[in-house]
Amino acid sequence: MGIGKKAIVLLLAVLLVSGIAAAQAIKAPSKVEITQQGKSFQVTLYNDSETSQLVSLSLLSPIAFKVEPTPLSIPASSSQKFTITLLPEKSQSNQTLKATILAGIGNFDEKKEIEISIGDFSSAAGTTGFFVLPSLAEISAEQAIDAVLVIIIIVLAIALIARIINRSKKKEFQ
Repeated sequence: MGIGKKAIVLLLAVLLVSGIAAAQAIKAPSKVEITQQGKSFQVTLYNDSETSQLVSLSLLSPIAFKVEPTPLSIPASSSQKFTITLLPEKSQSNQTLKATILAGIGNFDEKKEIEISIGDFSSAAGTTGFFVLPSLAEISAEQAIDAVLVIIIIVLAIALIARIINRSKKKEFQ
C-alpha cells in the first residue's frame, strides 16, 4: 500500500469518526419514571458547527412541563444542559406515556422518543440489588451502528500501525 493509499485510508477514517461525533445533537434519557409530584431530567444539546446557533427545545407530551433555562443560543463547538420538569396531573397516575423531545439547533432539527412512567416507585426501589445495568433495548439502531463503526476504525488503525512498524523493522535489517 503506497503512501497515497495510506493517506486516503486515514482521511476516510477521520471523516467517518467526525461524522459519528456530529450525528447526535441531543442527549436525553429514553425512559423517565416520575411520581405525582413530578420529576426533572437533563437534556444536553450539542452545537458542532463553527458558529453560534439559535436553539429551540420542546416536548410533545400529554404531561405539562417546563424547560429551564429558556433556550436562546449555543456557542460554536459547545453544548448546553437544559432541565425539563414534568408536572403530571392526578388523572395521569399509574400510566406509561410516550413523549417526543424536539430540539432545533440552527437549521438542524432532531427528535428523541422517550417513555414516561407515572406511579409510585418507592416500594420497588432496592429490590434489584445495588445497581441496575442499562438495558440493551434502550440503545438505538444509530448508536449500535456507530459503535460497530468505531470498533472497525480502531481495528483498522491498529492494523495500519502494526504494518508500518513491521515494514520499518524489515528495512532496518536490509
